[in-house]
Amino acid sequence: MSFLLNLPNKERYTFNRHFLSSVHSEIRFKPIDIKRILDKADSLESEFKKLGFSESKKGFAGAFKLDTEQDKPHLTPAETVPLGVLFNSQSPRQELKIERDKIVYSDFNYSNFEEFQLRFRTLFDKVREIVSLDSNIAVNKVGLKKINSVRIQPFVSFQDSLSVFNSALFGIARSDLLKFEYFTVSEETTLLQDAEDELFLLKTRLAKLQEDAAEATLDFDFVKLGTDIQVEEVFNDILPSLNQCHFDLFMWSVTDTMIDIMEEKS
Repeated sequence: MSFLLNLPNKERYTFNRHFLSSVHSEIRFKPIDIKRILDKADSLESEFKKLGFSESKKGFAGAFKLDTEQDKPHLTPAETVPLGVLFNSQSPRQELKIERDKIVYSDFNYSNFEEFQLRFRTLFDKVREIVSLDSNIAVNKVGLKKINSVRIQPFVSFQDSLSVFNSALFGIARSDLLKFEYFTVSEETTLLQDAEDELFLLKTRLAKLQEDAAEATLDFDFVKLGTDIQVEEVFNDILPSLNQCHFDLFMWSVTDTMIDIMEEKS
């Protein structure tokens, strides 16, 4: 699965250290009645407490209506709309969002892909069992997003301090246009799409933390769309393929200097 990028395929391996601040995966399907989820909220809470999620809450979206009774039309709050339920834990930090058309798992203490995928499969199957989702439920979107955050201190110069990244990244910051003493934040975004079934979003962000420190963020989001994707295909084929794309892109994004840092034993 190339996702429109000219990337050589690299053999995956696990670094001794990494800079992943969070990893997120979304599985979206045909919407179900939100009442099916809310009616099972207590059962979901009980089961996910056993799986380490210490907190839970219902999610709502605010709605507005147009009020024309006064001299000037204006928006006023209307009833809130239930979205689903949210489960999270702080140690380790993770989050599971269950909505009428998707399940999203976020890991803020990511170790490796195999553990992440196994954990997500366990959680997904448990939701499917409790909410009585069709065993052959058709998935229409699979996403895998990884965010790497690197703190750079002391921040010497844009050119020197960003040398651990591919020279194609952080272009504006490297251009000698900016003065660090006046700098606050720089962001760049690239979106690629093919035939509405493959999406790729790349975001880079450089933000000053203090006078001698900055944080560089690489935000990669790969998405596979479809109309009748089976759950087995999601976990056995699509997510591993998306993860391979992430690895290939990350290896393109960093220099040997960064790789040496990540291979150091902590």
